[in-house]
Amino acid sequence: MKAFRISLCLLIVSALLITAGASFPVQARQAEGTPLIIGVIGVEDSPTARGIQIAAQRLNARGLFNIGGTGYTIQVLARPAATLDELTLAIAGLKESGAVAIFGPNEDSLAKAGNDLLAAAEVPVFIGATDVDVKTGGTLFRTRATDDVMMNALADVLVNDLQQQTILIFQGSEDYSGKVSALRVALTERGIDASTLIQTGDTPMEDVAKSLVEGNSNVIAAFGLPGQVTALLPALHAAGFTGTFVTDALDDPTWVETLPETERDGLYSVTNWTYGSIRQDSIDFTDEYKLTFNDVEPWGLSAAAYDAAVALCIAFQRVGSTDPEAGIAQLLRFTAVDSLQGTFDPSLGGGLLNLNANVIVTSEDGTPSIVARYNGEERLLPENVTPTPTVTNTATNTPTATATLDGVYATVTGTTLNVRSGPGMNYNIVGKLKRGDVVRVIGALPDFSWLLIPFEGGQAWILAQFVTISGDRSTVPIIAVPPTPSGPTATVPPTGEPTADIVFVSATFNPPVPQPNVPFTLAVTIMNQGSVAAPEFAVATSFKPGEVYTAAVVPGLAAGQQTVVNLTATLAGTGVETISVVLDLNQQVNEGIAGETNNQPTVSYRIDRPYMQQSSSTLPPGQNVDFDGGGADVTFSGASLDPSPGSALIQLQIPFTSVHYDQLASIMGSVANGTSSIGGPPAPGVIIGVRTTSGKIGVIQVTGYSGSSIQFNFYIYN
Repeated sequence: MKAFRISLCLLIVSALLITAGASFPVQARQAEGTPLIIGVIGVEDSPTARGIQIAAQRLNARGLFNIGGTGYTIQVLARPAATLDELTLAIAGLKESGAVAIFGPNEDSLAKAGNDLLAAAEVPVFIGATDVDVKTGGTLFRTRATDDVMMNALADVLVNDLQQQTILIFQGSEDYSGKVSALRVALTERGIDASTLIQTGDTPMEDVAKSLVEGNSNVIAAFGLPGQVTALLPALHAAGFTGTFVTDALDDPTWVETLPETERDGLYSVTNWTYGSIRQDSIDFTDEYKLTFNDVEPWGLSAAAYDAAVALCIAFQRVGSTDPEAGIAQLLRFTAVDSLQGTFDPSLGGGLLNLNANVIVTSEDGTPSIVARYNGEERLLPENVTPTPTVTNTATNTPTATATLDGVYATVTGTTLNVRSGPGMNYNIVGKLKRGDVVRVIGALPDFSWLLIPFEGGQAWILAQFVTISGDRSTVPIIAVPPTPSGPTATVPPTGEPTADIVFVSATFNPPVPQPNVPFTLAVTIMNQGSVAAPEFAVATSFKPGEVYTAAVVPGLAAGQQTVVNLTATLAGTGVETISVVLDLNQQVNEGIAGETNNQPTVSYRIDRPYMQQSSSTLPPGQNVDFDGGGADVTFSGASLDPSPGSALIQLQIPFTSVHYDQLASIMGSVANGTSSIGGPPAPGVIIGVRTTSGKIGVIQVTGYSGSSIQFNFYIYN
């Protein structure tokens, strides 16, 4: 497969006699020709419009662009749209103006809402939206890889490279549900169950940050508006978070500039392309973009639009016509070739043009660099490593083995990387590596967080977070952690010496009955009944339903003292549950043999929807009751409780205190209106499910009789 710098740019060479990968002067003289208009859904200074402008600038640089003997000047025309009505008008306006293709919209929500409009536009449409629910094909193309491809790459780096196991996700609004869902699926496939906290409009970001930090996660991934993420990051650090921060806000290259300088280092993201790429074609594109647009950095959207616009123009040139159907047919004949993003491949089908994903991390000044590159599920070599081509023996025509790097290597992705005398920030700095440096890995800590390398005639350590590793990591020797510069490490007290003993005292829910989709807190009171102080330890549990993990760190607990640990979570479903609370999650406290046996007390609770009505009633024979104001629901005949024509009853074999909404809704869903009478008459203690004439569901508990009147308690859900 030839490189896109050779292949697609070679197409440009054949048309324009220009050098592949070269920058073109911004002020190049352009002849006036027939306008070849490329439309954009968005504003004229949007990343997409600017990416196409660079493509037009290059294609126009040596004169008129020849299509079928007619000289064209490629132009960009933008029409903004934020709503479905505006999108309809924008498409019609661009077509009326003679646009041969339309780029955008790139927002997932608008692309989903206008999916049918875009598919029926009758000209080639190229969108940068990544949500998998946006359906492409026919005349509708996608210029960037979908969320599932992107998040698979991100999950691979988080779990396999960074060795992270506890990950929490922040979702700023429903618009980001596609990305969050894709990441959770990718993590689940790797054995990681990541919980999600969804921001509500009236929740202060400080409270959101505290809830996330109380989850005791090593990674927090934030998907939301740039302003939300800007507020969340410092709030997390103020709440004590010191782990890895991941955000899609890095797609906007100006976003990092909104952060204090102390907040810019070590931020992770995944994107289709970044201006931090060290490939020469990316450097040339970035330089020309900044020169053209007053030092503004290009977005991933800009690169995606550039790739598609160049390919489309060459397709029109090859068929000698701007006819949409002919242009699309020619575009689909292109085979996989190297592009600015990575690989441009219309043969993928379904309107997909590429599967490029780059996991990136920022350096101290906020500059992004590529940690890992992917083409779909295939992980590619680092940008500065060129695979050695397979050599064929011409005499026997038998291919020889492909040459590869011998061993395991690390490529520096940050601007600079400190080299230290040991695996930790408390060891001395003995030198530095620069971005793009490749070093052999000769050892690693068990979790691969630090790597041992040859350095200046000896050995030294580097932080794995700022390199990408190539080669078989299983061949790397595991090195025991050496003593720190301050002296020997602490030892565990031998058996028989005084120990701490963490025990459970009580647990209280706030609110007492948690509600689904509403944050709640379990306040666990614990005590150290041992004779020595306990060092730092963690308390954790997984709330049901849904196994929502949460944890909190106790900085230490003196002998005889007690403290309250708040475990906060949000659950989606209802239930009556019993969970175990783990008092020393990572067994950091030496509690002796006896003390280790009392560290998992159980707590029972009920999570349920709120009631709209909860009361008791006495019903004489021949009378009915209206539970929710929607009309008569139940009549007592003297011998039975009978449903009204629009309501339903069913006897339950469940304790009154064990019924919850999801369970009851499932049961009542199979009961037809007008059924079933509960006769006998029903004895005291009988539990009955009810669906009212208004469609509400609830529970009746028969408590007894007063003369001939039946008495019962009831509650009706909202």
